[in-house]
Amino acid sequence: MLSDFTEDLQTLPEPFLKRMEQIIPSEMKEQVFRSFIEEPMTCFRINTLKIQEAEAIQILKKSALPVNKIEWLDNAYCVTPSFRTALMETDLYRQNTIYIQNLSSMIPPVLLNPTSNEKVLDLAAAPGSKTLQLAAMMGNDGNIMAIELVRKRYYKLLDNLRQHGAENVDVFNTNGETVWKRFAGQFDKILIDAPCSTEARFRVDDEETYRYWSMRKVKEMVRKQSRLLFSAIQSLRVGGTLIYSTCSFAPEENEGVVDRLMQKFGDSLTVQPLSMNIPNMQTGMTRWKKKSYHPSVANCLRILPNKLMEGFFVCKMTKTNITK
Repeated sequence: MLSDFTEDLQTLPEPFLKRMEQIIPSEMKEQVFRSFIEEPMTCFRINTLKIQEAEAIQILKKSALPVNKIEWLDNAYCVTPSFRTALMETDLYRQNTIYIQNLSSMIPPVLLNPTSNEKVLDLAAAPGSKTLQLAAMMGNDGNIMAIELVRKRYYKLLDNLRQHGAENVDVFNTNGETVWKRFAGQFDKILIDAPCSTEARFRVDDEETYRYWSMRKVKEMVRKQSRLLFSAIQSLRVGGTLIYSTCSFAPEENEGVVDRLMQKFGDSLTVQPLSMNIPNMQTGMTRWKKKSYHPSVANCLRILPNKLMEGFFVCKMTKTNITK
């Protein structure tokens, strides 16, 4: 049962809480459930498209903000929640030389590891956090194609890229599910941080974060994720790498979607084992309720939320043969 401290959680949908009891290991439940209640640390990246890390840190030191370095992630730092407003009032933030982004959100681009001579596809790009990170990792060289279907989010993406200095990105207001029809086998690396039920962002003090959650919504997301992943695989060249991620806990949206892909393309795909020296990482679930998943989903990673990181799911795949 939930601990006594979780009475406030009862504002969240009861079916969601019951599912979480089954998904989360018993020794991690208190940490995970607290993430829906407590205010997290504010993490940010140094935007190396506009400033060098050493220069930015010197400026931050002069501001007297108590900034903590994230040792295992380049250019990543954090401040306690009480200093979030002060951070956003700095010239660094106003000049777009730092970018506020949760640590979990930074991991998919790091695992994709694009280089300056590669052609990269960001298949669900808005608002642009990961697109900007990819551009910085590539030093504004190579080429990124960023896709966003929703027009309002498309313009937000364009604005973010412009303000933060990304110059190697071509942006398209189109449906990512059909990209493969024009660009089959053309990309070296693909990132798909898929639309999802956003369960890891639920907050008990903000009803809007969970108002529309339902199992119907989860199933709707699964259909969309599956179509986007199909498009991504078809757009990837043989030998190329794909990262699939969500900020959902739902196995249906995570291991279940990867399982579907492996059932369809298993002879042409390899799910790569992932390891990161982070204590809140767990391997993918190979079974959910009565459903057994493809054994390779155990190579995926689940990030269980804590004060620094949102809940996240990440899978890395390599295309080994032509797909049809």
